[in-house]
Amino acid sequence: MPERIIYPEFRDELEFTRYPFADTATLISSNTGQTIDKDTFLDAALYPIGASVQVYISKVDIAPREVTIWFSDKDNSNIASTQFDPLDPPLTLDIQDAYGRPAGVLVSDTIRLSRFSAWDSVSHEFPVQATEFVSGCVIPTPETGVRGMLTEDGDLFAGDIWLVGEHGIVLREESGCVIRVDIVGDPLFVRRLCNPIDLFNTPNFVRTINGCGPDEYGDYKIEIGNHGAEKTIMRINPVETGLKIEAIGDLVRVQE
Repeated sequence: MPERIIYPEFRDELEFTRYPFADTATLISSNTGQTIDKDTFLDAALYPIGASVQVYISKVDIAPREVTIWFSDKDNSNIASTQFDPLDPPLTLDIQDAYGRPAGVLVSDTIRLSRFSAWDSVSHEFPVQATEFVSGCVIPTPETGVRGMLTEDGDLFAGDIWLVGEHGIVLREESGCVIRVDIVGDPLFVRRLCNPIDLFNTPNFVRTINGCGPDEYGDYKIEIGNHGAEKTIMRINPVETGLKIEAIGDLVRVQE
């Protein structure tokens, strides 16, 4: 008597369906007539930053020992891509956006991906109705806020970035998510433009404090209390003639 599998494996259950593509996907290229077999990909998770709706495979570029799959959405073309060698394919394909950031993954196997080695070495273009992914495979990732910084050469810095204020630039945080930039000027800007740099000595405006001189670099380090204290009793306030440095508190007098 034949047995019926009540809970089949996920991949086995969807192997002969169009998943992860939509049920209405034709999987046929518009310019070459090349067809993506409906069991080529077993699963997908797509999350390119800035993608809107109707994410799909827009183009497959075939070259010797290299296949490039491009992804687009309804409003943007080629927002992400993945590459692999059809003669030595991996089990999964990691997808990256134009800046090299992770944008998703396609699940397949080496046998299925090796089929691309038989495709003609041209660009096979697909319309959205041919290769649209189901909504369950697409994770919306709105393009809001700052996710990285571009250099003058077009290189992207992402992840943990340190902002350091130098040469008269003061950075401070406001309201938890706002960075305030104050340009206060650099008193030694003339020296930075001079060559040699030892054209004149660095001015030391404060000579002594209660008869104590600065260190070898002309600096004073004023510390009161524990470094781990949340609040300090030290107060430095501007006055008409300069800066007033004081400690807030009462004197403790010893009783005789």
